[in-house]
Amino acid sequence: NYQNERIDHSNYEYRKGKEPYFCSSYDALGAYRQKGIDLYSTLWLRWRLDQRVIASINREVPIEVQYESLGTYHEIYDHYRVVRSVKKGMLCIYIRTTVGHISFYREIEEAVQG
Repeated sequence: NYQNERIDHSNYEYRKGKEPYFCSSYDALGAYRQKGIDLYSTLWLRWRLDQRVIASINREVPIEVQYESLGTYHEIYDHYRVVRSVKKGMLCIYIRTTVGHISFYREIEEAVQG
C-alpha cells in the first residue's frame, strides 16, 4: 500500500536506501550545501505545473499506478511521477533528477534571462 511522502521541517525527507523528495530546487540545493546529499544523488523534485516539461507526459504508459482511498492516485513512470485526483485532475509532478542537473538548469535560466 502506498503512503504519501511527507516533507518534514527541513522540506525534504531522506530515508536510507530511498531517494529524497524536495518541494523546490532551493531546498535540494540547501540539502547539498549542508552535506545532506551529494552532487550526483538521485532525488525527486516537485515540479510546478506551470513550468516547462521536456518529456511528453501523455505518450508514455505508467510503470505502476497506486491508488489512495480518497480518489487520489499516483502514476509512476521511470523518471517522473504524476499525482492526480479523480475530481481535480493533475495535482503535481515529481521529476527524478540530481543536484548537478538542478544547478546546471539554473545557470542556463540565469544566462537566458541575462
